[in-house]
Amino acid sequence: MSVRRDGTQTTSTAPPARGLPARLSHELIVSTAPRCDLSTLTMRELATRLGVSHSAL
Repeated sequence: MSVRRDGTQTTSTAPPARGLPARLSHELIVSTAPRCDLSTLTMRELATRLGVSHSAL
């Protein structure tokens, strides 16, 4: 909880969103991974299939 300059209290705990909306979600990653050969799957391959950089994962 935080207090504004005017003395009122706020209950929001999340910071305001900044930047672009997220392109990845847990559901998207989980739905994409089974389409690959899981015995040889790498983070780089998964990132390529998702259209993002491997560091974004």
